[in-house]
Amino acid sequence: SASQPSVNVGMMTNRGLDLSITNRGEIIKNLNNSATVNFSMYRNVVDKVLDAEGSYLSGATNASLGILTRTEAGMPLSYIWTWQIDGFFESQEEVDQFIADGKKSVLNVGVGKWKIEDLDNNGIIDEKDKSMTGSPHPDFQVGANLSLDYRSFDFGAFIFWSQGGEVVNLSRLESD
Repeated sequence: SASQPSVNVGMMTNRGLDLSITNRGEIIKNLNNSATVNFSMYRNVVDKVLDAEGSYLSGATNASLGILTRTEAGMPLSYIWTWQIDGFFESQEEVDQFIADGKKSVLNVGVGKWKIEDLDNNGIIDEKDKSMTGSPHPDFQVGANLSLDYRSFDFGAFIFWSQGGEVVNLSRLESD
């Protein structure tokens, strides 16, 4: 079985901001409250991977789609590396024309199936047509904590919100 290396193989720069505001008080005798709101955002960029120019590390993989995430210099850590969807095959004539033109795709070709952009314009959809299609990192995150306590009883509630950050929805591979 394989495991991740236990050595540093690159350099990365992280920049971000974390803010938190808390208010505590007594509502009436023996009834206290506390409310906290926090905000966090960060950006990262990989400065160097390995020692060779153009090196990258492959991340998550899938049997049908191959490599799904990559890490390379100048990009966010573990960005999503897939094909650009160019719509769907809408008719059998469109499918027949794709095949008649000698084009090939790594995915099944058929009515209602995804059309993939041929980024290198060679008529073959393969690994060379993959590109960055998203980042798993959120644009920002917000949270809030609320609490009430009365004598030896307390109540607490927490809410969290993460905005942005793409994911690879593998269930769509079989359902679309």
